[in-house]
Formats: sequence, C-alpha cells, structure tokens
Amino acid sequence: MTASTLPQWVVGVHLLLQRNSLVAPHTPARHCGIGGNVWSPLESRARLFGHSLHQILIVFPLGLFNTSVGFDMVRLITRKAHWSEMAYYIIVAGLLGGVAAVVAGCMDYWGVPPGTRAKRIARMHGVGSTMVMLLFAGSAYVRSDDPLAFKPVAFGLSLAGVALMGIVGWLGGELVTRMGVGVADDAGLNAPGTQIWTGASSRNVQ
Repeated sequence: MTASTLPQWVVGVHLLLQRNSLVAPHTPARHCGIGGNVWSPLESRARLFGHSLHQILIVFPLGLFNTSVGFDMVRLITRKAHWSEMAYYIIVAGLLGGVAAVVAGCMDYWGVPPGTRAKRIARMHGVGSTMVMLLFAGSAYVRSDDPLAFKPVAFGLSLAGVALMGIVGWLGGELVTRMGVGVADDAGLNAPGTQIWTGASSRNVQ
C-alpha cells in the first residue's frame, strides 16, 4: 500500500506526527517485515552530531557502576581500604553521568508513539533504569559516612543494581535492535556518513 492509496486523514496525521518529530519518515521497502508490514526506524530526538545522545551517555554510568563492584571485590580480596574509597567516588560519578543519560532517554521516550509495543518496552526500560539509579544512590549513601570502610549492605545494593542493569540493558537492546528506536531514518549497510558540523546525514547536505 502506497501513500496515494491511503485515506487523506491518515496521511495528514502521519505528516503532523512527523513534523513534530514523533515519528520518523517511512523508509523504502527494505524495511518490510513479516507479511509486508512496513515500519520505519524512529530517530532519536536528542542527538549529538547526528547520533543518539542517550546511547552515547549511557556507557558512562554502566561502566562506572560495574567498575565500582569490581573494586569492592578487590577490596574483599586484598583488604585494602582505598579500594572501597575508589568504589564510592566512582559510584558518585556514575550517578552524575546517569542523570544526564536519563534526561536524554526521557526526551526519546516522549517521542515514541503511544499504544505501541515500543512505548511499553521503553516504559519498562525507564522504570528499570530509575531503580538502578536508586540502588546505587542507596549504596553511595550507606558508604558516605566512611568511604574507606567496607559496607556489606552497600555492596549488596551495588550487586542488585548490576543485576538489574543486565535486564535494563536487554530492554534497551530490544528497543534499538528490534524496534528501531534511536536509529537514523536512512540507516543501512551503505548509509551515508554523518556531517558532524550540521548533525545531518550527508544525503541532506547539498
């Protein structure tokens, strides 16, 4: 089915949503799914040099939180207090990075059309991410009075946070890999490069 065979009100609604960045424009037939159902990727609303800002920022809290648990484990093995102190400050840095990633993620969330599976998964992803932040915030709070001391409760909160991050990360992968959220509308194996000085794909640059 082409745009010319669709009711005019359907075309009008789609163009209105597209104009407000709620949906990305439909791409060619290479994006046909099972039964010929055409879908299009949904480009991120928060972009830096043409790429999803959320996907750029999220690696920082993920790496820092995981590293903090590694430092706690080294503390258990070596019994050297400075590893606990480093774990504490790394968690604080991860929380700061996490706030920035959450803000960018919220901008993308509001751009996902309601009533879609992507919206439901994005909601679960967001709630899970918030819980991860709360777990590590609790871990940092327990450590704050004496960062050099090993606190089993703080370590347990961090372990729970890392375990939940695995689930949240899988949901994020589902959004990007399966549903095309945060994917450029001209994505493909031979997609044009991004012009970093404009934030636009080279196909848009005359």
